[in-house]
Amino acid sequence: MAIGRSNPLRQRLIAAGAQPERAQQFVEQNIFNKGPQLTTFGGSNPKVLGDPYDDKTQQALKDYYPNLYRPPTSDSPDFKPYFDVVLGKGAYDNFYNKSFATKAPTYTIALNKAPKGSFEFVVANLTQQNFTPESIVTKLLAEGNTADKTDEAVTAYVYKIFNEYNDAQAKVNEDLVKRLEQDKAYKFGLPDIKLRYGLTTDLNKGTISIALQPAVANALSKYKQDPAFASKQQAFLIKALADVTKAKLTPYIDAKKLGEKFRNKRP
Repeated sequence: MAIGRSNPLRQRLIAAGAQPERAQQFVEQNIFNKGPQLTTFGGSNPKVLGDPYDDKTQQALKDYYPNLYRPPTSDSPDFKPYFDVVLGKGAYDNFYNKSFATKAPTYTIALNKAPKGSFEFVVANLTQQNFTPESIVTKLLAEGNTADKTDEAVTAYVYKIFNEYNDAQAKVNEDLVKRLEQDKAYKFGLPDIKLRYGLTTDLNKGTISIALQPAVANALSKYKQDPAFASKQQAFLIKALADVTKAKLTPYIDAKKLGEKFRNKRP
């Protein structure tokens, strides 16, 4: 997809002395993620700079702003709702189910297509409930639900389903992270651009607590030293949310500005 000649970024680069072809190439690389993640402009002299969200800058943000909101990792309970924030409601379940079905076909067929109560269905269901393969085999043999298979065949099938299920979980988790890392903000540890501040963090509603906004967090750390502030905190947060909303600040904008601040201080 080509970028139009009237693109503001392209025009600013040309105004700063860049050749039109180079400006066009840079804009297309940056917008469509086809090249290095670049960009930042200082005053009237735009400069193409290295990625401001590299590991060094991210570590500086963690050191100086430990409470700054960052996207959840895959082992966090917030990962699923965050995935849906980035890619749309229901995206996590759809992606997970499709990926899992391709990586655990025997398990998926047994759980979804085998008759309920059948040998295959029971094995898949117990595996899903985190029973160990040994306990599944013992249970099946004790209850006689083996579909007339030999003990060796029962054990072999149980371990096949069990191993397939667990291997698929690890691989699907990797796929979920890779899919989310296609989003530029997530890849660089920035909050999604759609997130807004609210009184509480509720990813199902797309909000991050106003208490995590950098300026608000700094104010809270000072005010909390005053015992009388506890009764005023809610009113303070409501007012802060109104001010931040009016200023059109978002978790993404705040984190990006801080990243650029540390980047600009580096040699």
